[in-house]
Formats: sequence, C-alpha cells, structure tokens
Amino acid sequence: MSNEEAIELLESYGLPFFQANLFTYMTIHGSSTVSTLAKGLRTNRMKVYRNLVSLQNKGLVAVILGRPMKYSPLPLNEALKTLMDLTRKKISEMEANQKKVLQIFSQISTSQQGIVESKFRFIYGRKNVYNLLIRMLTSARHEILILTTPSDILRLMYFGLEETLKNFSPSTNVRILTSISQEFPNSFKDLSNLASLRCTEFSEKTRIVIVDGQEALTSTSLDDSMDMDSEKDNGFWTDSP
Repeated sequence: MSNEEAIELLESYGLPFFQANLFTYMTIHGSSTVSTLAKGLRTNRMKVYRNLVSLQNKGLVAVILGRPMKYSPLPLNEALKTLMDLTRKKISEMEANQKKVLQIFSQISTSQQGIVESKFRFIYGRKNVYNLLIRMLTSARHEILILTTPSDILRLMYFGLEETLKNFSPSTNVRILTSISQEFPNSFKDLSNLASLRCTEFSEKTRIVIVDGQEALTSTSLDDSMDMDSEKDNGFWTDSP
C-alpha cells in the first residue's frame, strides 16, 4: 500500500489531509522532532506544530520530553479505535442537539411569503449522488424521467431503485431511456415491469433525471465504472422548473 492510500484511509476516519499525512510519516519514521517533520514533509515548522497539537488533543500523539522534544504516534490499532470513539461521541452530540438546532433555526429563519427562490447545488461523490436520487424518486408523485447509461441503471438497482419504484402507485409515470442496442440484460427484466424501459442510439456518458417537472439532476462526463464509492461521479441539482 502506498503512502497516498494510507493517508486516504486515515482521512476516511475523519482526519484532515495534513494531519493524516503527519501521522503516516511518524508511523513510518518513528518519533520525530518538529524540525525533522517540517523537513520531511517540506513545509514550515509552525504548520507542523499546530497540527501536532491538534493530534495531541485528539489523543493520537504523545510528547517525549527532551531537547528538542519529540512526538510519537499512537500505535495504529489504538489510533483507529480513538478516532472511532471520537466519531461516535460527535454523532451522539449531534443527535442530542438536533431538536435544539431545529428550534433555534426555526426562530431565526426568515421566509418571504409568496416568493419562491430556485435552488442550485453541486453534488460530489457517487454515494451522495445516489442518496439524492433516491430522495428525489421517493418524493415523486406524477412523473419520473431518466436518461442514463446501462451501467448506471445497474448501479442504481444495487442502490435500491427497484424497491423505491415498487412503492409507487400505477398512476405514477416512470420512463427510463438508455443506450442499450441489444437485448436487455436479464437483471433488467424486473425493472421493466416497474417502468417503461426504452433504448436509443447515444454514446455519451450522461445522466439526466427529472421528477414531476420540478427538480432535476444532471451529470455529464459520467464515471461509468461499477465502483460504488467513486468520487468522480458528480451532478448538478436544481428545483428550478
């Protein structure tokens, strides 16, 4: 495993990039001084020191007294447990404060009667895109229009597309247009019972989803791999009619 992969994994546990880089460097090279770390990471000593203090406050780094002082990383298994404990604590705090936050914002929010503002948002990462798509589909009342690639349909099926469509009434019009030019894969048979599935000739890796003519998600230059964790899958969402 490369250093970059190790750093990315630590980031997934909630560490900022530079702190993950710092922890990885110390894990590889052992206890180090601020000067050694700054030289090894090609950055300034103040930045290293600030982030070491942050890691120390999180319980991930210990100080070895001396002249100069050295910093030693926690063993990896203990560090991961510490990070998971911090995340659980943060989630518990968020859950405990949820009602209070909603109450405060309901008091300070201002809404202009009779004026509806359209919203726009960029969505990054496949899981975030699919979570939004499922939310959009779940809220549909009359019509769902989907234009996308066969691979994207398969990924959406893995993510719960069929279960979502099964909850619609027969009056909800669901139409899916894709670029299949041969017999549909067997896995699409059940889906064809829930939606009008059609094929056409287009080679662009594009996704367009429109729900009830009120909100839409568009993805161009779609990453069409079957990686469900792809960070290259992005989209532009709007509720502008």
